[in-house]
Amino acid sequence: MGRIAIIGAAAMAAALLAMPAAAGVAFTAYPIGYYDMPNGDGVAAGGTWNYWDAIYDGVGDVTRDAAPLRFGRGKLTDGVVAQQPWFLVSDSAGLGPHVGWRLGSATNPEIRFVFLMPTCRCWLHIQGVTIWLDNSGVGGVGAPREILVDGVPLPFVPPSPGSFGPVEISGFDNRGPYATLRFVQDPAAPWTMVSEVQWSGYVIFVPAPSSLGLFAIGLLGLALQRRVADTA
Repeated sequence: MGRIAIIGAAAMAAALLAMPAAAGVAFTAYPIGYYDMPNGDGVAAGGTWNYWDAIYDGVGDVTRDAAPLRFGRGKLTDGVVAQQPWFLVSDSAGLGPHVGWRLGSATNPEIRFVFLMPTCRCWLHIQGVTIWLDNSGVGGVGAPREILVDGVPLPFVPPSPGSFGPVEISGFDNRGPYATLRFVQDPAAPWTMVSEVQWSGYVIFVPAPSSLGLFAIGLLGLALQRRVADTA
């Protein structure tokens, strides 16, 4: 009887502990702690205006083309999506909504986003990214040839030629704490203009051991005690 009791109790305890304890919460704009990247280009790289990340609040020279920018946030995460093509909203101060990189200066720029990790018993699953791109075709501005997420080229549908808008990329599962985007530029469209980037996915919460779990563990302990008593 002692062996039967311990097997039955162990099976019940395992079943109780295996019950779903995690709940997922979806998000469409996961918060960014900071991002690192080369500054946008401008007049010095042959542009009509400057397409710097002039509001970037980290380390680096925001008025110099392709200057390394570190530990800050700026246009790419300020929630401002360009409502017009680049040539209608840019200026010499670099305060327009776009950050623009030119092939031959900040070639094939890579941006490293560092996420604000949740302070909870949970897992972060970044599964999608939306990038607002200008594909107007004016002044050599167009969609990149490839977009790499964490070094992997993933399929995307650019805005229709002569327009601008969001590009959705999915098909990956990044667990944090950071992710990278790399734009492989097209020589036929040497300027890449981006106004906003948003990462989306899930936070999976894992609660502390519940009363049900503690009951299961206690049940297993009771069975072990009973087995010892039966064999004494």
